[in-house]
Amino acid sequence: MKIKIAHPELLAEIEAVCAEIEMSVSEFGLLALRDPAYVNNLRRGRECKMRTLRRVKAFMAKLEKMGRSA
Repeated sequence: MKIKIAHPELLAEIEAVCAEIEMSVSEFGLLALRDPAYVNNLRRGRECKMRTLRRVKAFMAKLEKMGRSA
């Protein structure tokens, strides 16, 4: 069973991180999930499973901890 995650909040968080560290959303998706189209697909309604959400959140925490260098 797939659990959908509210995308507006996740997208806003990803976009804020990308803007803050001057990273493209394609680079974010590539580094976080090996999927450069991830963020654009989210914008188009792609589902986000809990496992994927955990990976994205972990990547954002890593970026925050490292200051940018991922």
